[in-house]
Amino acid sequence: MADDRAATYDVEALSGASIKQRLDELKEHPSRTGHDEDVVHDLSLKSCQLEFARLTKQYQDLQNQFLDTENRYADKVTECIAQQEMLEKVTGQLASHRRSHSAQTDAQDLDSRSKEQILVQVDDLHKLTEKLKRKSAQDTRDMEIMEERICQLEAHTRDLRAELKEQKDLKCSLITTQTELKEARTKNATIEAVLAATQTEVSMLEAMVAEMNYLPDNPPSPAFDTTPGRKGSASSVTSHSTILRRDMHSFESLLARELDEGFVCSSQGDPVSGDNLQAELSSSSIDVDPKSLSLATDLSGMDQTREEDQTLEMQNYWKLHSLLLSKNLELKLQQPCSRTESQRATAILQQISVWRAQEAELDHYRELAKADADALGLHTDLGNLDPDASTLREGDKLEPHPTAQSRTLRLLKKQDAIIRSYRLKFESLQKTQCHAAIRAEQAIKDQKFKMYRRMAEERIARLRLENTLVARAFYDLAARLQQSNLSLQRANAAPRTFLSRARVGVAMTAPQPQPR
Repeated sequence: MADDRAATYDVEALSGASIKQRLDELKEHPSRTGHDEDVVHDLSLKSCQLEFARLTKQYQDLQNQFLDTENRYADKVTECIAQQEMLEKVTGQLASHRRSHSAQTDAQDLDSRSKEQILVQVDDLHKLTEKLKRKSAQDTRDMEIMEERICQLEAHTRDLRAELKEQKDLKCSLITTQTELKEARTKNATIEAVLAATQTEVSMLEAMVAEMNYLPDNPPSPAFDTTPGRKGSASSVTSHSTILRRDMHSFESLLARELDEGFVCSSQGDPVSGDNLQAELSSSSIDVDPKSLSLATDLSGMDQTREEDQTLEMQNYWKLHSLLLSKNLELKLQQPCSRTESQRATAILQQISVWRAQEAELDHYRELAKADADALGLHTDLGNLDPDASTLREGDKLEPHPTAQSRTLRLLKKQDAIIRSYRLKFESLQKTQCHAAIRAEQAIKDQKFKMYRRMAEERIARLRLENTLVARAFYDLAARLQQSNLSLQRANAAPRTFLSRARVGVAMTAPQPQPR
């Protein structure tokens, strides 16, 4: 806060040339002088204010000069009028003198010198009047030149104000474009992230679909790994189970022929499962070949792997289904944005089509009115036609047909109504824009006024505090001098008056509480 006050104090203390020099230094050496945008803006604003103050002072001086010249011109005019009155009086006296002398018989005995003097006076008066006329014309020319200069100064001030307004508008537009650019960058980043996520999901879905649709061309051989819990595809498991069941059938036929007490299995029914066969073999007390036991365990392991494959297939199916649902949900969420954009585009296109239709209708009505006018012999411009029937009949000898005349008047009224409606719309739009601009400019002016007022109040408070401190220091110094100096202690009147004056000064320069 202290740095900002110091900066404002320095900017206020600078003059026009020093401000320009400071701006040039900041532009040439930004790193050495500590270039700051706020300082540059304050300097430029102060230079504009100084330029405006200089122009206003020049305008006031020119106005004062103009008033002085006008007063001088009025004085000269009054003087000229007085001289003309005196000339008329002299000429009247001369005429009366001539009449009186012409009436007398001794008119020829007039002194020639007096006549010459009178003629010289008359010539001098004529010269003086011509000189006054020339001077008045010169004064009028000077007044016109002064008015032109005043107009030029006013135009220059208007240009300066327009430049300041343009700079403010450019700054506001730059800020808005920067914010829009940041928003666009964030939107692009989010869209890129969504696209990357969707691409990864699509690649995963394609890989899963390829794995689900994969079928081996050649079935596996009977000599395969019979480890329990082996994961494989559904087709390989079914082929292995069929081979094992075929081996079990052959083994059961061999057991039926060899054993007497028998474990007879009908070859016409359904094949026996691996679990039932293992239970029967374990329940029997006959010594069984280890090959049969291995076949039974293999069959049970194949059944288990088949169940696991089915569960995996169901899990993959539901996972694929959930991914497809999420993809459809994203597409549905993206649809409203595109729908609103398409709705805006369609609304704009509809408005344009309506305007074009209205223009085409107006052109059609103009062509019809022109054709009717040509048919009736009214060789006038359509824009100069008067809705009144009397004005249509004035320039033509023949009476126009009433139906064509009424149609022309109706078309002209419709055209005037359409033009009036468009004009009203344009005026209302222009008024709203002007009111918005005026409100924005007034808000900016109020903000500047508040800022300048706050700065002035802070400066006044700071100056009052400085004055109080200086007065107190001076009062303390005077008191110390009085205590240390014997001559001042012996004197009775001087120190008291001096100290009383110091006390009054301290009381006057003390900072007053500001009303809130």
